[in-house]
Amino acid sequence: MPSGNPEPTPSAYPPDARPDDMRWCAGLPGAGKLPMSDAQRALVRAVYRRARDTAFGYGVLSLLLVPSAFGLSVLLGRWLGSQSVWPGALALVLGLFALPLCIAKAIEQGRGAWPLRKDLERGELWLFKGSIAAAAYEEEDPDVIALVEQLHLERGVAEQRLGVLPASARLLHVNGRDLPPTRKLHVATTATSPQRALRYSLPPDVKQAFGATSGLKRRRFGDAERRELSAHIARLTSVPWTLFVLTAFMAVTVSLWLHAGGDHTRDFLGIGWVVAWLMTALRHVRRYLLARRFEDDLEVGWLLSWETPQAQQAMGAQASPPFATAEVLPISQMDWMIDGKPAAWRRVIQHARGAGG
Repeated sequence: MPSGNPEPTPSAYPPDARPDDMRWCAGLPGAGKLPMSDAQRALVRAVYRRARDTAFGYGVLSLLLVPSAFGLSVLLGRWLGSQSVWPGALALVLGLFALPLCIAKAIEQGRGAWPLRKDLERGELWLFKGSIAAAAYEEEDPDVIALVEQLHLERGVAEQRLGVLPASARLLHVNGRDLPPTRKLHVATTATSPQRALRYSLPPDVKQAFGATSGLKRRRFGDAERRELSAHIARLTSVPWTLFVLTAFMAVTVSLWLHAGGDHTRDFLGIGWVVAWLMTALRHVRRYLLARRFEDDLEVGWLLSWETPQAQQAMGAQASPPFATAEVLPISQMDWMIDGKPAAWRRVIQHARGAGG
C-alpha cells in the first residue's frame, strides 16, 4: 500500500558519520534517513509482536518440556507396568531432544524481535536509491537477484528506491509500496573512491604481461579504501573459534571411536566429524590465503582500471562484458569497483560501521 510519505528533498539526508564512507543495500547507494509513517509503524509493530510472542511461547515451552517429559515417562511406566519401559523412555528421550530445539527457536525469534523494537524506538528508516545494472553480473549481490526476480526492483536506468530499517536491516519500503518487514537484506558500508583520482599508464612489463596496449590503467588507493581493505584482512584473519571448538569435539569423538573399537554407528560418527573438520579447516585456509593476497594488494598500492571498449579492442575479446568500467585488485584479482559501484562482495559483507546509526 502507498506509504503517503512526501518526496524527500536533499536537505532531508543527513551526512554519514564519516564523509569517506558510503552505505549500500541491494546495489543501491544510501540517500539518507526518513521518518516512518504511521502505516509503516503499524507494519513494523505487527511483525515485532509476532516475533516477541513466538519467542515467549518457545521460552515457556522450554521450561515446561523437561518436567513434562519426566512426568509422562513416570505415568507411562505406571500404566504399562514394569514389563514395558520403552514407551516411558522414549517419551523422556524425545522431550530432552526437543529441548535444545525449543531453546534455539526462542533465541532466534528473540534476536529477530529485539532489533525491531529498536527500530520502533528510533522511528526512522534508511533510504537507498539509484539504478540497477541492466544485466546480471557473474557474482551479483543475492539481494539484487531476489528482488528483481520477485518484481520488486527493475533493471535499467529507472531510479529504484528502498526503505530499510536501520537496526534489523529489514525491507520496509520499495518504489512507493510498504511491505511487512519480514525480509532481511545485506546493508554494508564501503569506502568511497577518491573524487579526483588520477589514472596512470601501466609499466611496460605489466602491459606485456597482460598483452594489452590500451584500456588498462592504474590508480592509487585512497586512504578510506586502504582502511576498508585492512578491515577485510582483519576479518579474514580473525581467531577461528569455530575451528578450535570443532577440533576439540573431533579429537574426543575420534579418540573414543579408536579406543572403543569400531561398529557401524561409531564409524559413521567418526567419519562425519572428520569430514566436518576438514571442510571447516579448508574454509579457514582459503580465507587466510585470500587475506595474504589482500596484504600484497595493499603493499602494491595500486588498482587496475579497466575500460571495456578500449581494453576489449586491445585484447581481442569477442564477447562484450555487461559493464563499461571496472577496477580490480592486481594480486588477488578480486573486483573492486564495477561501473562506479563497489563490487558485490564488498556490499554484502556486514561491517560494524554499517550497522550503526
